[in-house]
Amino acid sequence: MTRKLLESVKRDIKHIDSMLDEVETTGGRFPFTHHEQRLLWIIQTAYLQQKQMYETNTHSCPDRIVSIYQPHVRPIPRGKTGSQIEFGSKLGVSLDEGFARITNFSWDAYHEAGDLIKQVEEYKTLHGHYPEQ
Repeated sequence: MTRKLLESVKRDIKHIDSMLDEVETTGGRFPFTHHEQRLLWIIQTAYLQQKQMYETNTHSCPDRIVSIYQPHVRPIPRGKTGSQIEFGSKLGVSLDEGFARITNFSWDAYHEAGDLIKQVEEYKTLHGHYPEQ
């Protein structure tokens, strides 16, 4: 089924490309808005990623697109009960005198262990000394 779906998307992308080539050769106006052009690029990229995963028989690839309308969102493995994968951003947050400070914001998975040193150094830069705890 995956192979058939990939073939269908490939056929459609090829058809769109040939129509765009025809517009270019006749000197016509480019038919897509910026938003439509961006969506086409995202669909082409997602197709190539899915094709690569199908050909290599894997279930992951770098910077995998999981949403056409939000291509910056990445699957993040959490290992929690109920859901192995979550989608969304990861935040590194510290509290300073009642204020929450965001020191790291990423849509990609990363290890939070490096956040503590960065947060402590930013505290020292801001206050002139290290925190008591």
